[in-house]
Amino acid sequence: MKRWSILNCPPLVEYAPYAAYVLTVEIFLQIALSAHLISSERPSNRVDIAYLFYLPFCMMFVSYDRLHRKCAPLFLRKNQSFIWGQDLKEGLCQVDGHYSKRPDSVKERGVMSFAGAPPKDGNFYVAQLWDRHLPGWRGRKEIDLSDKPLRNSKLAEEVIRMADAPTISPNEIDFDPSDTDSLTLKRLVRKNKGSWYQVPKDIDVKANHET
Repeated sequence: MKRWSILNCPPLVEYAPYAAYVLTVEIFLQIALSAHLISSERPSNRVDIAYLFYLPFCMMFVSYDRLHRKCAPLFLRKNQSFIWGQDLKEGLCQVDGHYSKRPDSVKERGVMSFAGAPPKDGNFYVAQLWDRHLPGWRGRKEIDLSDKPLRNSKLAEEVIRMADAPTISPNEIDFDPSDTDSLTLKRLVRKNKGSWYQVPKDIDVKANHET
């Protein structure tokens, strides 16, 4: 309250915009319940409407919930989309079917080597979403990772060296952690996911799980 007063009591939407947004959703819910536009007999409606609190932080809000389908568009910005879950599922199945037609020799290189983006040809729903939310992706040059062996490159050696470096305690840190030259994050990727290879089929997982 002191900070708000020092700033000359600005409107809540300016002083705390996310708090104002949450309050708007809450007021909307209470009015809709009172007007019987949303059923008060279904306890899950209260929980379901709370998912709209995530809305300001996403490009697309995906849901199978009818309440979301009815209410979410009321809170969308112009650069956001509500996506009906079944539509996205069918769109992804369309992409899956397209890439499944590739020969095994291609698929065994790992899905990211040939499917880092939706197909550019044809009327694909997922590609339409990319057009809306990631404009310019069609003009980006595709990189064939299979022709660029990084495993023994200087870059890979440097990454491995950093990953294998001994951990230091907080009191040994002699640099600003928020302003580092580089940062290493370790992630484990499964070789297979469903019917797809995420990494090349012939990769030695045991020898390379850290890289």
